[in-house]
Amino acid sequence: MKHATNWHVEQLPGGILKFTSPGGKTYDSHPPSRVAFAPTDNDGYAVAPF
Repeated sequence: MKHATNWHVEQLPGGILKFTSPGGKTYDSHPPSRVAFAPTDNDGYAVAPF
């Protein structure tokens, strides 16, 4: 629907997409985080399984 109507999309820093509807309302689309933290033991070593 967005490609067939008067929607506008703008890419913001950090990969955020800002969609503006024909009526002027805006919607932000935030990408998923690319960082995942592994649990560690008391010595700071990663704990398996990952």
